[in-house]
Amino acid sequence: MILMFSLLNLISGFLETGAVIFALRSFDVKTALLAALLYQAGNLTPYPVRLSKAITLGLSAAAALLMTAAMAAPLCGILAVPFLSAALQSVRAGMKSEAGKIRKRVLRMAGFLLGFCFTPAAGAVCAAIVACCIRRSEAFGRTEAKLPAFGALQAVMIFHQMHYFSYCYAVMILAFHFGGAALAAGLFFAGWLTYVFAPFLYKNGKNNVRMFLFGHTLLTALLLALYLAPSPPAKAVLWLLTGLGGTTEFCIGRLERQEGAFSKLNHDCAENFGHILGVAVCLAVYALTGDLYLTVLPAAAFALCAMALILILTLTPAPAPAPERRGTK
Repeated sequence: MILMFSLLNLISGFLETGAVIFALRSFDVKTALLAALLYQAGNLTPYPVRLSKAITLGLSAAAALLMTAAMAAPLCGILAVPFLSAALQSVRAGMKSEAGKIRKRVLRMAGFLLGFCFTPAAGAVCAAIVACCIRRSEAFGRTEAKLPAFGALQAVMIFHQMHYFSYCYAVMILAFHFGGAALAAGLFFAGWLTYVFAPFLYKNGKNNVRMFLFGHTLLTALLLALYLAPSPPAKAVLWLLTGLGGTTEFCIGRLERQEGAFSKLNHDCAENFGHILGVAVCLAVYALTGDLYLTVLPAAAFALCAMALILILTLTPAPAPAPERRGTK
C-alpha cells in the first residue's frame, strides 16, 4: 500500500505541473490557467465530495480515453485533467494515513519536477496506473457530499491558500516563456523546497499567532518586492524566498487544535476552496489585463487578509461562559 501511495503522490505532482506545461505547448496562457483550475477542481474529492469505487474507476477510464484521444486532438488532454485529478485524489484519500507528510510532499515535488516531460501518452499511462490502484483499494464507501461549516480560522486558511494559488502558476508560466518547460517545472519545484523545509526554522516557536503574523508579514514584503524587482532572475530569487513566510500555514492547523475547532472536513475544504478561488483570481486578472506579473498584487492582498483575520481573532475577547442556572425545588 505504501508503494501505491508513493506512486499516486508522484503522479499528482506530475499532473499538476504537466497539465499546465502541456497546455502552454499546445494552446495559450489562458488555457494553461484553465488546466490548472480544472486540476484543482478535481481536488474537491474527497472533501466535500466522496466518490464510490465504481464512479472513481469510471473517471479514471474516461481520463485514459481522453488522454489517448489527445494524441490527435490536444483539447481532449485538457478535458481529461479534472477526471484524472478527481480519481487520483479519491483513491489517495484512503491511503493518507499510511505514510508521513514529508514523504508525501517530497514525492509530489518530484512529480512537479518531472512535469516538463508530460505528454498525452504519459497522461494515459498515469490514468491506467490510477485505475489499477483503485481496483486494489478497499478504502471506498458510497458517494456522498458533506457541507463544511467554516469559522474564522477556516477563513484564514482560505485566504492563505488564495494568496499562493493566485500567482504560483503565473510564476511557472513566466518561467516557461523565459527559459522553457524544464525551467518552469524546476522553478516550481524549487519554490516548494523552501516551503517544505522552512518549518524547521520555526521548530522552537511556541506562539502560533506570532509566528503566523511574522511569516505573513515577511511573505507580503517579499511579494511586493517580487512585483517591483527589475529583472526575471531577481524575481526568481524572491519567489524562492516566499516559502520562508508562506510555510507558517502550519500555524492555522495548530490554532484549530488549540481551540478544539479542528475538523478534517472543514480544514481540507477550506484548503480546496482556497486553491480553486486563487486560480480563478489568477485567470480573471490575466483575462482582464494580459499581465501575469499583476497576479502578485492580489496574492499580497490575500496574505494581508489572512493576517487581519488572525489579529481580529486574537484581539476579540472570548465570550464569557453563561451563568449556571439553578433549578428550584
